[in-house]
Amino acid sequence: MSHGRTGVAGNWWQGGAIHPAADSGLGTNRISPHFLNNWNWSTSRHHWGYRPWWVTPAHHPWYGGHWNYGWNSSWYQRYCYPYFPWPGYFYGDPYPSITDSVGWGLTAWGLGNLYYQTGYGSYWNPYAAAPVVSVGGGSFDYSQPIAALADRTAPANETAARQVAEDSSGLLDASRDAFKRQDYLGALILVDKAVAILPSDSAIHEYRALVLFALGKYSDAAAVLNSILASGPGWDWSTMVRLYDSQPSYTGQLRKLEAYIAANPNAADARFVLGYHYLVCGHLSSATAEFEAVTRLQPADSVARQLLNLTRSSANPGEAGGLPDGGSGPSANTGPAATPLSPDQLVGSWLIDRGEGGSVTLELCQQGNFTWTFAKAGKLNKLEGSYSINGKGLLVLASGDSQMIGSVALDDDKHLRFILAGGPEGDVGMLFAKDQ
Repeated sequence: MSHGRTGVAGNWWQGGAIHPAADSGLGTNRISPHFLNNWNWSTSRHHWGYRPWWVTPAHHPWYGGHWNYGWNSSWYQRYCYPYFPWPGYFYGDPYPSITDSVGWGLTAWGLGNLYYQTGYGSYWNPYAAAPVVSVGGGSFDYSQPIAALADRTAPANETAARQVAEDSSGLLDASRDAFKRQDYLGALILVDKAVAILPSDSAIHEYRALVLFALGKYSDAAAVLNSILASGPGWDWSTMVRLYDSQPSYTGQLRKLEAYIAANPNAADARFVLGYHYLVCGHLSSATAEFEAVTRLQPADSVARQLLNLTRSSANPGEAGGLPDGGSGPSANTGPAATPLSPDQLVGSWLIDRGEGGSVTLELCQQGNFTWTFAKAGKLNKLEGSYSINGKGLLVLASGDSQMIGSVALDDDKHLRFILAGGPEGDVGMLFAKDQ
């Protein structure tokens, strides 16, 4: 099968150059080029909702870009386009070595809510935020990743999408004006109204976290940011600084957070926020120190643990192992070393039962079809398509709008271990038992 993609027809957000890379000469397809040659990805609207983070430039003129951490450095040095590269993107060889192609970063950044809907990843937000009431009824409290919230609250159709976009845009502009006047409370009131109208826009949530940071509401800001970073990377400095009236205004707020942590060194929520801001500013070593503290103080924070992997390997690539070609980029989690398996060895029904955490059944048929079913609390989520072993011995699970690739190994004839490519250091993956 072809590992990359040259275009996906019938995509929900097709309709023009929604990403600056569409005019970069890399291609004219309307799917973000970041997905074309990535190991694990999904372009389904049901896994991203409305306005996934990587199409933000088309909707918010004040937006600059996201972190440039987690990319493959040797690719970036050769093909340095003026937009932010996707973590794990590669160019050329359809089956490169996994250490050549998979950058550090959170695995969920390529898959969106599919990462959680398949049962591969689980999420719990260790920080508390006051719930926001939606104009459509109900409320949300950031207890789920933003990708999951976006899927649940996405506009029903294009007409509804245009209307909520217009309504929220006016409120967001007014909030940004108040923010530049240093009327942070007024800015919060207005952005809360914008979020209530369009909760599926991650950029509005990240701006809301900035307002909470400016107000010194660090626990609330941590809860919002944790939910956002479970689904995609954060803003870069060019995006954040243009929201302020001056750079000293931001610096003063950052110093207040640092002083708060000096007086409260065990405040995991505040330290998570500080690690995020150091990432935005490009201070990777300082961000690493904060995420190390967070993982010690709040071991249940899986996002902080993965961000620690990201910052540590990006700041000190030699510690993670250089690339085979001598590049300075980090190596990736390659999974267990094993003799490549043939598709015939994988045929069968494989099961994991986690009790209240749900069960996962992976059916691999002789004809090359697969069905991945995640059952939890009476709900079923299925991913179906074809499977194969690629040129590097990795299992490729491909559906029409999604792809999951990982290493596979048979511990014995009755146990199959699957580890997603590009996962965090120490990821043990999923150990399936053969269902007789």
